[in-house]
Amino acid sequence: SVQDGLSAFASSSSSSLASSLSSSAEAAAAEASSSPSASSLASTMGPVLFTSLAGGALLVGSQPQVERANNALVTGVVLSFTALLALGIPQVDPSLLLHADAGAVIPAIPILVLALVFHNVIPTIA
Repeated sequence: SVQDGLSAFASSSSSSLASSLSSSAEAAAAEASSSPSASSLASTMGPVLFTSLAGGALLVGSQPQVERANNALVTGVVLSFTALLALGIPQVDPSLLLHADAGAVIPAIPILVLALVFHNVIPTIA
């Protein structure tokens, strides 16, 4: 059916996007680790240390502890988002919402595609 076809297309598009982003992150990590300087070593060790500590806490923590930590982190995401909105609203010029520039669409496509990644935050908040 058409719905099955659309569902398959959406699933494959999402998988393709996730795979592309994962590949680019791995390429960036490989590039950063290929030239072992003091600054690249420090920038590589931060994520490794964070992942080790956070993963270790998840591994040894009980379900209530992990749930409390998750709730605290989700609260942080919601507060950060609220602060971002509160700080950004004064910068909004409503008259710009009435203006359309079709020529600006093409240069904006990479940002529009990248914005699709942030859909991963929605299940965290909901």
